[in-house]
Amino acid sequence: SVPPAAFTNWDDVLAHPGLRLVIVASLLLAFTGYPAFDSGLPAFSTVVAHVSIRVVAISVTVNTAFIVATQLLVLRLVRRLRRSVAVTLIGVIWAASWAVLGLSALPTLPAARVACVLAFTALFGLGETFFSPTMGSLLNSLADDRIRGRANSISGFTMSLGFIASPAIVTGFIATGAAAMWIVLLCLLCFGTIGIGVTLGRKLTSEQDHVGTHAATLPDPAASERPERTVLDGTE
Repeated sequence: SVPPAAFTNWDDVLAHPGLRLVIVASLLLAFTGYPAFDSGLPAFSTVVAHVSIRVVAISVTVNTAFIVATQLLVLRLVRRLRRSVAVTLIGVIWAASWAVLGLSALPTLPAARVACVLAFTALFGLGETFFSPTMGSLLNSLADDRIRGRANSISGFTMSLGFIASPAIVTGFIATGAAAMWIVLLCLLCFGTIGIGVTLGRKLTSEQDHVGTHAATLPDPAASERPERTVLDGTE
């Protein structure tokens, strides 16, 4: 039979203070990241910023091209940064990107509104390149083998929740004429992520916060299985 200690529950996941902060950050980023981008970009750009759907299509291309152009450089940078710093940078970059999208609603020249939309998708893409290699690895560095599955389930659920709720949130704000408040809300959630990143920097150990440090300190499993070499000197 399986010993009782082998069984875990959700409280075991949330009992870890660092892991709990990462899950909260995942929830905040779920509502300021891909789900908000997918539903908010076309709705806000066409209805509030009054740019054409063609501009929206071009902006998505800009987003993809920017990710392709910067992801390797950012990945090399992330390997040198602490994970908590990377979380903070995600919040900073996405807050700036949403603010730029908000500027596209100002009564300026059409070219300026188009430029804001394009700049938003480029900035957001930069945040994506920090997000992808950071959040998953940070979560798994904090969760041990016993709770890792449940921790990843909670993190995945936050993203699913964002995809479910974001379309209703953005259309609700726009339909009531409160699109600016939606932008403010997104920026505030990003500031929350910044605060979590700063807090994590104070709570995490060096092994948890640095990419590759923990793995480097672990013994080589293959080495432990290698037979020791015996020097024969002719005696028994």
